[in-house]
Amino acid sequence: LTQEEARLLFNYDEKTGKLFWKKRDGENSFNSRNTIKAAGTKTKDGYTRIDYNGIKYMAHRIAYIHKNGPIPEGYIIDHRKSHLKSLNTPENIRICTYLQNSYNRKPFGKSGLKGVYLNKRTGKYDVYITENGKKHFLGSFRSKYKGALVYNKAAELYHGEFAYYNKI
Repeated sequence: LTQEEARLLFNYDEKTGKLFWKKRDGENSFNSRNTIKAAGTKTKDGYTRIDYNGIKYMAHRIAYIHKNGPIPEGYIIDHRKSHLKSLNTPENIRICTYLQNSYNRKPFGKSGLKGVYLNKRTGKYDVYITENGKKHFLGSFRSKYKGALVYNKAAELYHGEFAYYNKI
């Protein structure tokens, strides 16, 4: 979808991050009849998806293109507040690489904390952080929360504005 097409099809409310179908002359389509309702449906992952001409588009991509133009090759759109995946305001969406996007993903291990893993052999929590595809060992700790604090400091250093911070 080009910026021209995005602007032809949608009104973008930058305060709410919502896209609304524009009324198109001579059309009595569902989209043209529903111009006061935000476009799209929420996915099970919490994103908003919009179907147009048989193609499924993610609303955050359309919002970015509508405001800024094309997404450069090798880049994607990231939500700064990753828990607000359907908030597509200019303040919450940004361009980034796949690697940068991976930095602010939620934790998925058993500890519930990013970068913190129970070492069954030692009974301590080992802490790791990945930066530019390289895994760094940050230490072993008796408390997973101490490990999380160490991870958070390293995340600030290695991941900068894309860091995910454990909530302790």
